[in-house]
Amino acid sequence: MTVDEMVESDRRVESKFHFFRGIWWREVKPFFYQPAWFLTPVKPEEARPNPFKSLGGYYHIVPEGSYSNGVIVTNSIENINEYSLGKLQHSKTRYNIKQGLKNVKILIPELGHVITDGYEAYLSWKQRIGKVYKDRSDENTFRNWINNEYLLSKRLILGAYTGDHLVAFLMGHAVEGTACMTMIYSNSKFHSLHPVDALLYSFILICQKNSNITRVINGLKGLNPNLQIFKKRHGFKEIVYPAYIHMNYLARTIAKIFLPEQYKRLMGRYED
Repeated sequence: MTVDEMVESDRRVESKFHFFRGIWWREVKPFFYQPAWFLTPVKPEEARPNPFKSLGGYYHIVPEGSYSNGVIVTNSIENINEYSLGKLQHSKTRYNIKQGLKNVKILIPELGHVITDGYEAYLSWKQRIGKVYKDRSDENTFRNWINNEYLLSKRLILGAYTGDHLVAFLMGHAVEGTACMTMIYSNSKFHSLHPVDALLYSFILICQKNSNITRVINGLKGLNPNLQIFKKRHGFKEIVYPAYIHMNYLARTIAKIFLPEQYKRLMGRYED
């Protein structure tokens, strides 16, 4: 889908946008913005979000050769046509994918299953992750969110089933030839069945069959080394984009004190 179509879809499920200086901007933290499609290159100072809305700041990728003061690092399979199970270098990962495909069924889940079993998977994920920006632990909040997601025509939701029980589900979409795996939520009780391995592999294969998709992105590089290893073993590589980051002094100080991990990632400091 196009950026405009993505904005039209995402604004129905809680995301906040505004159009300023020719670009759609998405609020990623309170009063902090990035381009709606985060891979949009922007020359520093030539475009920015509305200053009255982005009091905390903003950041974006810059075109090659432009001034940058940071980086954005994605986990990406750049040439999806070259991906295959046999090319994955880690034998345990290949084994886990094969076991996962034997143990669970990968289907587009029924709405009712996501609202019930998916809610359990979400709570299990939330318990592992801890504090998140958009907390949907409240059952009504979760139900409303999922109901809205199912109204979107250009969103892919995949589920992993054991019998009639949904044990994990994945959400993704594609914009301008790039598929993004938004998130995988899984129930820890069933991790021995390897549903996450099966879901991720299946999502990649679905993208591979779409001639309009050339690459797959599995989020930004995080500060959890084990998660980064997991993604790398599934074929994702870290791709570094020069970026421009603007934060006022107060927002920078607050982020350093109260959101140190997020601040490190924002500034591209993964080794500190």
